[in-house]
Amino acid sequence: MKTFPPNPPPEYHYAVALLKSGHVAEAIAEYRRMTWWSQIDDLGLSSDFSPMNTYWPIAAVKAHYWLGVAYEQQGNRDKAIKEYETFLDIWKNADFKSPEMQEAKVRVAKLKGASMK
Repeated sequence: MKTFPPNPPPEYHYAVALLKSGHVAEAIAEYRRMTWWSQIDDLGLSSDFSPMNTYWPIAAVKAHYWLGVAYEQQGNRDKAIKEYETFLDIWKNADFKSPEMQEAKVRVAKLKGASMK
C-alpha cells in the first residue's frame, strides 16, 4: 500500500470547486496553502512531468485573487482588499491583462468605496 507524503500539494481546481459550492472556509484553507506551499522533490521520484511544474507559480498568484473573492463572500472587506491588492501587486508588471486583474481592480474599488460610506 502506497502512502502519500505528509504535505501533499494543494489543489487549485479543487479549491475553486469548494468556493463555488459554498464551502468557503475549506476553500480558504486550500488557497492559503497555495500561497506558501513549495514542492520538494522526493529523491525516488522525478517531478519533471508533473503539471504542477509549469502551472504552480500561476496558481499560487491566482490564489490571492480567489482568497479575495472568498473573504468578500464572508463579508470580510479588509482581508478581501488585502488579498486583491497582493494579487495586483505581484502581477503589476505582467505583460498581459488577465480577466482576474481587471476584476480585482473593480472589486477593490467597490470594497474601498463601500467601506468609506
